[in-house]
Amino acid sequence: ASISKEREQAKSKSSIVTTQIQPLETFYPAEPEHQKFELKRKPFLLHLIGNLPEEELERSTVAARMNSYAAELCASRIQRQIDAKINDIIRKGWPVLRDI
Repeated sequence: ASISKEREQAKSKSSIVTTQIQPLETFYPAEPEHQKFELKRKPFLLHLIGNLPEEELERSTVAARMNSYAAELCASRIQRQIDAKINDIIRKGWPVLRDI
C-alpha cells in the first residue's frame, strides 16, 4: 500500500496524498451472493471448473482467476491463455459441451 501511495503522489506534483495506511485488523468476506459474482453470471465457466460447492468456490484460487476473467479484469496475457484453453475445449468437443 505504501508503494501505491508513493506512486500516486509521484503522479500529482501539485497536491499531497494524505491517505493514511493502517494495518488490516479485521477482514469480513462478502456475502455468499456477492462471492465470485461475475463467474456466477457465466454458467459455462462455472461448469468448466466443476460447479464447486459454495464454500469451495469462495476459497478456490481457480475460481478467483476465472472470476476476474469473467469480469474481463485479468491481464491480457492471462485473458489470452484462458481464451486459448476454452477454445481448445470447444474445438475438441468436450463431451459436456454437447449438453449445453
